[in-house]
Amino acid sequence: MALADLHGAGGCLHLDRPLPPCDQLGTFRKAWAAACKEAKLPGKLVHDLRRTAVRNLVRANVNEQVAMWLTGHKTRRVFDRYNITTEADLSEAVEKLGKRGSGA
Repeated sequence: MALADLHGAGGCLHLDRPLPPCDQLGTFRKAWAAACKEAKLPGKLVHDLRRTAVRNLVRANVNEQVAMWLTGHKTRRVFDRYNITTEADLSEAVEKLGKRGSGA
């Protein structure tokens, strides 16, 4: 399957159309909760997975414009909100800097 098939006319993987009627939304929520329970990930949100995808793409050194396209982010500001910096990220950056030596 090509990426274009996954994206459809909207050009992104997330919903780019109005939400379904409440009865359909309730059905989705129940199905999502059941899937999370079966995967032993209770309480996960769809956006938790989107955030994980952003972090994994950035840490895999995927070009950020490509990552934004894949995750459906149209603005840098929102993309940056999903790309959360952790203490581990900061520690890794300091370690990499230390390996480069003073070089000044």
